[in-house]
Amino acid sequence: MLTTKEVADQLRLSARKVYALASSGHLASHRFGAAVRFSQADVDAYVQASRRPLWTERAGSLFPASTMSAPKEHKLSAYFSKKRALSRNGPD
Repeated sequence: MLTTKEVADQLRLSARKVYALASSGHLASHRFGAAVRFSQADVDAYVQASRRPLWTERAGSLFPASTMSAPKEHKLSAYFSKKRALSRNGPD
């Protein structure tokens, strides 16, 4: 069984984050009185469950997950959105 500090060091997280993951149920834990312990198998399962896919399907084709991002609003779209809002509400 691993202590919170050992899990935090292994995952490169703070002890507080490890406690938060355990209390939220994302990371399985065992409680012995006030002590919280983790099994290596549960830590490994958490790491595997947290893994992002290397490739993601988008619009019928495959893209590397690192290139996936939310579409950015074009500058003209932002300009006209602001102009519409001003025409509805008045300049102030």
